[in-house]
Amino acid sequence: MYKKLVLAGVATFFFTGASFAQEMKMCDDKTFEMVKMEVEAAPEDKKEMAKMELMMAKEKMDAKMTKECSTHLEKASKASMKQ
Repeated sequence: MYKKLVLAGVATFFFTGASFAQEMKMCDDKTFEMVKMEVEAAPEDKKEMAKMELMMAKEKMDAKMTKECSTHLEKASKASMKQ
């Protein structure tokens, strides 16, 4: 009985991890422009934080740091949509 409980817990841990994994935004010019349009269309109270994240994404893109760039693009997009 204990083995089944442990096995169920381990299986749950491994299988639910994939469902929570987020798909990151690509770090390319097309995605950058798409997020930039989202930021520009955002309400004024959301723009400051979103613009800061967008600026950091551009810096990371120029430095060829794609993972960090993707993270900042994601944050910029979310910041422009927060309610």
